Amino acid sequence: MVQLYKFLIIGFLGLSTMFISCNNDSSGNTKNATSETPAAAKATFPTPPSSYLQDIYDRVDYIDFVFDKTNFSISVSDPNDAKGNVRYLSQDAVADINCTPYMGRMYFSSEGVEIAVAQMHYSDNCKYFIFTDKYQRPKYACLMSAAALAFFENIFKQVQVQ
Repeated sequence: MVQLYKFLIIGFLGLSTMFISCNNDSSGNTKNATSETPAAAKATFPTPPSSYLQDIYDRVDYIDFVFDKTNFSISVSDPNDAKGNVRYLSQDAVADINCTPYMGRMYFSSEGVEIAVAQMHYSDNCKYFIFTDKYQRPKYACLMSAAALAFFENIFKQVQVQ
């Protein structure tokens, strides 16, 4: 019975000490918690390195634009035109990648082998590409260039998206 009392007293003293120290920390800290809280970070990925984009440019000879919610796709089979379409990619960072689902993918090929894949995101406030690895995991993101914006605007003027 004496041991039970010792156990209860030690437990009570331990809890009291914890309670008092917790109250001292909160009352001693008079700073406004909201002023120290950083703004919520928006999701993004690094921009593609210049060497990555240069490799695509150097090797690409065929591009497929596959639009998921439409009944059409675009194939660019002339190597010079394919290289010209690489300029749709920029090295400008995307501020937030979570604003829209992708509308399709851009497949870059060289001699029949896929060398890169980019998801195309195009809506009112979101105009960017997300490059994925061979497992379809995102690795880079970049804004669409002015040439890409003009290209997609022209496409959607001609084709009604379902």
